[in-house]
Amino acid sequence: MYHIQVAWPYFSTALPPTELPTATPAAPAPRVDLLESDREVVVIMEVPGSKADQLAVEVHDQQLEVSGSVGSGLSEAQPGLVYRYRERAQGDFRRLLSLPARVDSALATATLREGLLMVRLPKADRSPSQPRKVSIG
Repeated sequence: MYHIQVAWPYFSTALPPTELPTATPAAPAPRVDLLESDREVVVIMEVPGSKADQLAVEVHDQQLEVSGSVGSGLSEAQPGLVYRYRERAQGDFRRLLSLPARVDSALATATLREGLLMVRLPKADRSPSQPRKVSIG
């Protein structure tokens, strides 16, 4: 135990602050895949139980911010049902991801299908674009 306590400060500062997921205690940050080609950056995020109007996607310089809430899939007003065991997360979250390349925020698109949010970010050839909210289609 002593070795973990001594080493922990080094682990907790290993990543830049923008890489650390933030979420409420009840909702761990959704898992993310980040892919890159010579033309675009693609981010795929698990957001089970979320609807497009519950999510916000914004692009700032070389960062992507996704916030919103994930649900349990059940209405809270289920008479007679009591949780005995719960593994699926629910609640509000916010993820801030550093992108591996400059992107053109004006051409960014987002889609939500079957609990997966896919954000496509074409790479930019010029100076940084203005911050922009991306609508989810």
